[in-house]
Amino acid sequence: TKGDYTMKKKAIIALIIVAFFVIIALTGAFLYICWSEGEYKNISWKYKNGVLTISGEGETNEITSLIWSKYAEKTEEIIIEEGITSIIDNAFGQFTSVKKVTIPNSVKTIKESAFESCLLLETLDLGEGVVTIERGAFMWCTSLENVTIPDSTEALKESAFGKCEKLKNFYIGAGVKEIGFSLFDGSENEVNVTLSEKNP
Repeated sequence: TKGDYTMKKKAIIALIIVAFFVIIALTGAFLYICWSEGEYKNISWKYKNGVLTISGEGETNEITSLIWSKYAEKTEEIIIEEGITSIIDNAFGQFTSVKKVTIPNSVKTIKESAFESCLLLETLDLGEGVVTIERGAFMWCTSLENVTIPDSTEALKESAFGKCEKLKNFYIGAGVKEIGFSLFDGSENEVNVTLSEKNP
C-alpha cells in the first residue's frame, strides 16, 4: 500500500543518514589515530603513523605533556627538534610503546622522570648540548642496553638510569662532574662503564 511504501522509504533514508554519520565517525577516528597536530604557546607537535615530533622554542610545559599523553600507547618514536631547551618533569613518562628517542643539541636539561617507564625504549640519541639529566629521568626504561652520555653533560642525578634492567654499556663523556647515587642500580647485567679519557 501507499502507506507501507512511505514507511519503507523513510526507513531507507534513515539508514542512509545513519550510515553517512558512521562513515564520518570512522574516518575521523582513523585520522585521529594516524595524524594529529597542534600548538600551545611556544610548542608545536605532530603525530603521524607512530611518530611524535615536538618543535618550538624553550621549555616544554605541563599542558602539552597532558595533551601528548593521549598518544602514549601508540607512539613508537619521539623526535624533539632544535629549539627546545628543556624537557619538563614526566613529559613522556609512561610512553610504554616508544622504541626510539631523539634529543637535539638545543636541549640543556632533561628533568625528573621525563622518560620514566618507557618500557620498550631501545635507542636513545642524546644531543651534544645536554648539561643535566635529573633524577629518574630514564628510570624503568627496561629495554635500554646502550647509553652514550655526551661531553656536554655535567651532572647525572640520582637514579637517572635506575632500574634499566637490560643496561650493558654506559659511556660517560668528558664533561661529567657529578654522578648521583644508584645511577643505574637495578640492571640485571654487569654494566660495562667507559669513562672518556678527556674527563678530568
